[in-house]
Formats: sequence, C-alpha cells, structure tokens
Amino acid sequence: MSYIYRRTDNDELIEVGFEEMMNQKDGFITLPDGVLAKRCIALELQKYGDEDTAKYEMLVPGGRPAPLVSDAMGVTYHQVDEMRQDAMAHKLNVEFVQDPTEPTFYQAKFNSRRDWEQYVAHRGMYDKNSINGSGAMLSPAQYQKAAELVERNLAEKFPQIPILASDG
Repeated sequence: MSYIYRRTDNDELIEVGFEEMMNQKDGFITLPDGVLAKRCIALELQKYGDEDTAKYEMLVPGGRPAPLVSDAMGVTYHQVDEMRQDAMAHKLNVEFVQDPTEPTFYQAKFNSRRDWEQYVAHRGMYDKNSINGSGAMLSPAQYQKAAELVERNLAEKFPQIPILASDG
C-alpha cells in the first residue's frame, strides 16, 4: 500500500511508501524539492476501500468499531456534571467515564469517530496528530513495519548495543 499526499504548491497528487509516511509531522511531509505535501486519507480510502479499513478503525469482535476513549477531551471530577449537561443540551454522543488509573479524572468515551468529531468541534478544538491520520493509528501490519524501521534505525545508530544487532 502507498500513502497519498497532495503537494501544497500545485495540488499534484503523489504517493509515498511506509517509511516516508512515518516521517510526517502533523499530516505533512517535506518533499525532496522542499515543498510540503498534505496527506489525503479520504483518497486513500477511495483507492483501497475496505481492504485496509483496520488502519483507520480498530475493530472489535463482530466487526463494529471499537469505542474511542480520549484523555484530551476528558475532564476532572468537578467539571463532569457540567460537561454531561452541556453534551445532553447539544445532543452530543459522549459519555464521561472514570479513568481506571486516576479516580478524579473522567475520560470522554465516543461510540464512533463521527461522535468524536462532533464533540471536538463543539469544544472548539482540533486534533493535530493521532486520529486525523498523522500516523499514530496503525494497523497491526503497519505497527510491525514501524517496529522494524525503528529497530533498523537504532541498530545503525548504535551498533554497539547487541540486542539491536540483526540476527541475519
């Protein structure tokens, strides 16, 4: 699979491989000629369809998208009642659940990406990294490629560390 980017200077579409995609910052890569290109996830979905859906939504048994849980959209205990009332008043599908590791914090839980997008927009925020396609959401195959890339780069940088040495 390749990753589709649009040049910012002339809107030309280009395709890059996994390693170059992993070097993106905030959804952009810098091309060899110095021009920025923005990732086009919608075009990737059109091109690859359901073939790589797991890349964009982690699935649970039964094929339903797993709920999204966000610390960034979460609130502390003294805010939770107000946020629940606001969500109900604006018909937003968000549930505030107690954080399992910090009882005074409530994570925002969404049943779909659409619910998440609506809530983020309502709060006047935006996502500059993980969920909008900057590379933090990886399928198992992509995760394996990323791990291999990191191991290879570290082995080149620190050949004296035996655990990073290739087994051949």
